Amino acid sequence: MAAKILIVEDDIVLADLIGGFLENEGFSIAKVNDGVLALNQIRDFQPDVVLLDLMLPKVNGAQICIEARGFYSGFIIVITASGKCSDEEELLNYGADDYITKPVKGKVLVARIEALFRRNKLLGNNEKKDDNILTLEESSKRAFYNNQEIVLTNSEFDILHILYNDLGRIVSREKCCRFVRGIPYDSQDRAIDMRIAGVRKAFTRYGIEAYEIKTYRNKGYALVVKK
Repeated sequence: MAAKILIVEDDIVLADLIGGFLENEGFSIAKVNDGVLALNQIRDFQPDVVLLDLMLPKVNGAQICIEARGFYSGFIIVITASGKCSDEEELLNYGADDYITKPVKGKVLVARIEALFRRNKLLGNNEKKDDNILTLEESSKRAFYNNQEIVLTNSEFDILHILYNDLGRIVSREKCCRFVRGIPYDSQDRAIDMRIAGVRKAFTRYGIEAYEIKTYRNKGYALVVKK
């Protein structure tokens, strides 16, 4: 089955150009040019990848990205007119997996999409080879380790979920807070740290020794596989 890509772009000409190129590459395409309708389309179409323009009328791409991460675990590639490093960091904090700058080059875009698919496939293959497998069911908010259910609160599941999606990579406190609580991070608020502590206690309680959550000072957290 062809991978599904949703293009969220208010420039109809650009959306048609990108969509036509991706269709020729074998992808299944849907398009929406209104930020207000984008979240519903993500829910209905269930795309493998969302191509999200940053500058949209009514609701901007950053806000869509933040809200989508409350229910959508697929890939988000942001289309932006800026290529500054500070902007890249900000986009990743919003929940984007990658970004591409305008003017969009079709072959570069396809290469970025395929790279995300390869990363996901590699992660899946690594999990299958490991006897100590951690799996998450997003729809029911249930976590399992070696087929044994790990009892977590909803908020603990959410924090584990965002770390699990970026296994081995540092996830900022800002990104964690926006994903779990839907609000910007406040350095005086220890709610995220409390959820992390709860997940760590669950790991100890269920004898989960193959994974650990590491804290990186002034950077965030990472779920890693112990060697």
